[in-house]
This record gives sequence, structure tokens and C-alpha cells, in this order.
Amino acid sequence: MLIVVVAGLIAFYTLSLPKSRVLRVATTTSLYATSLLETLSEEFGKEHPGVVVQFIAVGSGEALKRAAKGDADMIFVHAPAAEKDYLEGGVLVDHRIFAYNYFVIVGPPDDPAGIKGLTPLEAFAKIYEAGEKGGALFVSRGDNSGTHQREIL
Repeated sequence: MLIVVVAGLIAFYTLSLPKSRVLRVATTTSLYATSLLETLSEEFGKEHPGVVVQFIAVGSGEALKRAAKGDADMIFVHAPAAEKDYLEGGVLVDHRIFAYNYFVIVGPPDDPAGIKGLTPLEAFAKIYEAGEKGGALFVSRGDNSGTHQREIL
């Protein structure tokens, strides 16, 4: 079902393509790494042989910026607050949710921040507190991706 939905979305966007027939899709690095989009692109290519799908794997923030500059025809991102801003600003014209993902907080077995069994919000607060005392280290991508935006909320 997901393949049909995404292929349908891609087909919708090809109606407005210029004669070059290149569909530029900015996507998150995590989605691109799954190879799902390549599989969908192959299926799409069978139905639309004149269209070349070009994927640009970047963080959500960069994908949104590319859309705003006109450097992407379609985007796959996971940064709801930023998406809302771009929708309200008229950059994005058709917003659809087609998938969800979950985040997992991992750390050493001895749990220096004491987060085992806590909610994500409680865990991040404890990690911060432990880090301030030198008892824990938090590592983030720090790239304005959707993942990074969720971490700093």
C-alpha cells in the first residue's frame, strides 16, 4: 500500500515537471539509507520511462531550504514544526504523512544518567543534568535534521 501511495504522489508531481523530465527529490538521509526510494523509483520508472528521479539525501532542514530555493520538486522530511512553517509560508503546497518513525535513546549498560524506564522527556532532562555534572555525554548529529530538532525540543 505504501508503494502505491508514494508512487501516486510522485506521479502527481511529474505533471508539473519542465521538459527536462528530471524529478528532484530531497529526502532525509535516514529514509534514503533504507533503499525504499530506489525501489519506488524503479517501479515509477516503468510507468514513466521519460522521467529521471534524482534523490538528494540531506537532513530535513536542508531539504526544506532546497524546496524554498526551488532546488527540489518534492521532499520527504520529518520535522513537523518546520514543515508547518513552510506550509504556512506557501513553499509546500501538498503535505501528506506516509510513514512514522520512532527514536531510541541508547547508552552504556551501567546507565550513568539513570534513564532506564523513563519517558523520553524525562530521560533527556536526566541526561542533561548528568552531563552538567560531568557524569554523562550526549552525542547529536547537530545538523538541523528532523532527528536533531526532536532532540532539542
